[in-house]
Amino acid sequence: VKAWDTYGNIYKSTVTVTVVVPSIVISSPTSTTTSRSFTINAKAYDGKPIASMIAYIDGREVGRVYSSSMSLPATVTQGRHKVLVRAWEDVTGTTYQSSVTFTAQ
Repeated sequence: VKAWDTYGNIYKSTVTVTVVVPSIVISSPTSTTTSRSFTINAKAYDGKPIASMIAYIDGREVGRVYSSSMSLPATVTQGRHKVLVRAWEDVTGTTYQSSVTFTAQ
């Protein structure tokens, strides 16, 4: 940042700006998960507070937390499944989501 006064004096200051791209990282399950019992581990990243996160398996809500991270136990039947995690940012109400598909043995 550079500013000057009416006398022509120049003032300089360095400002660091950190930009956080809103995202959700699902660390478990992964696309290589084969177990029917697992834990849904996910973390939401945003520059603003997270109001809540909801986990869905095959479109059905299986858990909700009011924080930026979740760790929820889950069990599915044999076959292909989709885990979707959606987060709500607290200030503007913006939502974003991430998903993973895997086949349980």
